[in-house]
Amino acid sequence: MDEYKAQRKNPLIRAESFVRSMSGMALIPPDPSYELVIYLRKCNSPGASLEFHDCSDAVDVPLNAWLDNLLLEPVDFDDLHVATGFDLWLSSECSLETGDYNDI
Repeated sequence: MDEYKAQRKNPLIRAESFVRSMSGMALIPPDPSYELVIYLRKCNSPGASLEFHDCSDAVDVPLNAWLDNLLLEPVDFDDLHVATGFDLWLSSECSLETGDYNDI
């Protein structure tokens, strides 16, 4: 709970969680040849779940109408502490996939 309170206003928490989900690492190595690979896949199923490939530092992102709607939600760039539906979805995907990688 203390970790949650310390990190809840961190605007990078979802990005950090996403990197951990893809690679198991907290930070991307400073090696210029290192890559995280994001595959965008057209999908007709109603839900959307990320498929992480930890060994190859990759993820499949299903593109469908449901995810399109989340991405079209308005964002208040003046207050990035307000979570969008996409933020909540991404947080839950990373938390479900990685177990102990996402501590908050």
